Amino acid sequence: MNKLAPLINAVGTIANNTFTNHPKYVLLLDNTDDFVRSVYYRPMKVNYSVISNRFQHNHGYYVANVRLTQVYVDSFFYFAFCMVFFFAGF
Repeated sequence: MNKLAPLINAVGTIANNTFTNHPKYVLLLDNTDDFVRSVYYRPMKVNYSVISNRFQHNHGYYVANVRLTQVYVDSFFYFAFCMVFFFAGF
């Protein structure tokens, strides 16, 4: 699992990776749903991209869980050109 939490004061890219056979979850990019903490995170900008990744044969709760605090005005998150392959057998 790849975890970036809290995702604050961050500029970066996750690109051209293959995520395979993860049992519970794969990618977590989160800067909290705690409204008390989010007051402190608001001025901290986020500019992050997830581009051209492959998610294949993963199981569990989620492949990608992405969350930015709603009040962020200057924050940006771009998730594009990713391929998700589902495994039908259990």
